[in-house]
Amino acid sequence: MILNAHGNQRKDDWFFEDGRRILSVQNFINRYDGACLAILLYVCNCRNAEIYSRESAVIHSSRNFSELDLIRRRAGLRIYVPGRGYRR
Repeated sequence: MILNAHGNQRKDDWFFEDGRRILSVQNFINRYDGACLAILLYVCNCRNAEIYSRESAVIHSSRNFSELDLIRRRAGLRIYVPGRGYRR
Protein backbone atom coordinates (compact mmCIF):
# COMPACT_ATOMS: atom_id res chain seq x y z
CA MET A 1 0.00 0.00 0.00
CA ILE A 2 1.40 3.40 -0.96
CA LEU A 3 0.12 6.78 0.19
CA ASN A 4 1.45 9.63 -1.98
CA ALA A 5 0.13 12.94 -0.68
CA HIS A 6 1.05 16.39 0.58
CA GLY A 7 1.76 16.17 4.31
CA ASN A 8 1.97 18.64 7.16
CA GLN A 9 1.69 18.83 10.93
CA ARG A 10 -0.19 20.81 13.54
CA LYS A 11 1.01 20.31 17.08
CA ASP A 12 1.39 16.52 17.36
CA ASP A 13 -0.98 15.63 14.51
CA TRP A 14 0.56 14.41 11.24
CA PHE A 15 -1.91 14.73 8.40
CA PHE A 16 -2.20 14.66 4.63
CA GLU A 17 -4.48 16.39 2.16
CA ASP A 18 -6.40 14.67 -0.61
CA GLY A 19 -7.38 17.88 -2.40
CA ARG A 20 -10.65 18.27 -0.51
CA ARG A 21 -10.04 17.12 3.05
CA ILE A 22 -7.38 17.01 5.72
CA LEU A 23 -6.91 13.44 6.97
CA SER A 24 -4.84 11.86 9.75
CA VAL A 25 -1.85 9.76 8.68
CA GLN A 26 -2.35 7.53 11.74
CA ASN A 27 -6.00 6.97 10.81
CA PHE A 28 -4.90 5.95 7.30
CA ILE A 29 -2.48 3.44 8.82
CA ASN A 30 -5.17 2.11 11.16
CA ARG A 31 -7.57 1.62 8.25
CA TYR A 32 -5.14 -0.43 6.12
CA ASP A 33 -3.12 -2.10 8.89
CA GLY A 34 -3.14 -5.85 8.26
CA ALA A 35 -4.54 -5.52 4.73
CA CYS A 36 -1.00 -5.58 3.32
CA LEU A 37 2.50 -6.54 4.41
CA ALA A 38 3.83 -2.96 4.32
CA ILE A 39 2.56 0.60 4.05
CA LEU A 40 4.80 3.15 2.32
CA LEU A 41 4.05 6.75 3.24
CA TYR A 42 5.31 9.16 0.58
CA VAL A 43 4.19 12.06 2.78
CA CYS A 44 6.38 14.87 4.17
CA ASN A 45 6.91 14.57 7.91
CA CYS A 46 8.30 17.98 8.93
CA ARG A 47 8.40 17.28 12.68
CA ASN A 48 9.52 13.62 12.63
CA ALA A 49 6.16 12.35 13.88
CA GLU A 50 6.07 8.73 15.02
CA ILE A 51 3.36 6.24 14.16
CA TYR A 52 2.41 2.71 15.14
CA SER A 53 0.77 -0.32 13.60
CA ARG A 54 -0.25 -3.75 14.81
CA GLU A 55 0.29 -5.90 11.71
CA SER A 56 1.85 -4.03 8.76
CA ALA A 57 5.37 -2.64 8.59
CA VAL A 58 5.33 1.10 7.89
CA ILE A 59 8.04 2.97 5.98
CA HIS A 60 8.09 6.75 6.18
CA SER A 61 10.40 9.75 6.13
CA SER A 62 11.55 11.55 9.25
CA ARG A 63 11.35 14.96 7.54
CA ASN A 64 10.27 16.85 4.45
CA PHE A 65 11.76 15.32 1.32
CA SER A 66 11.63 15.25 -2.46
CA GLU A 67 12.06 12.64 -5.17
CA LEU A 68 15.65 13.83 -5.54
CA ASP A 69 16.23 13.12 -1.83
CA LEU A 70 14.97 9.57 -2.40
CA ILE A 71 17.30 9.08 -5.36
CA ARG A 72 20.23 10.43 -3.35
CA ARG A 73 19.23 8.31 -0.31
CA ARG A 74 18.74 11.41 1.81
CA ALA A 75 15.04 11.10 2.62
CA GLY A 76 15.65 10.03 6.22
CA LEU A 77 13.55 6.88 5.89
CA ARG A 78 12.37 5.10 9.02
CA ILE A 79 10.83 1.64 9.32
CA TYR A 80 8.29 0.73 11.99
CA VAL A 81 7.99 -3.03 12.57
CA PRO A 82 4.95 -4.22 14.54
CA GLY A 83 5.90 -5.74 17.87
CA ARG A 84 9.45 -4.36 17.62
CA GLY A 85 9.10 -0.61 17.03
CA TYR A 86 11.45 1.46 14.91
CA ARG A 87 14.38 -0.16 13.09
CA ARG A 88 17.47 1.67 11.94
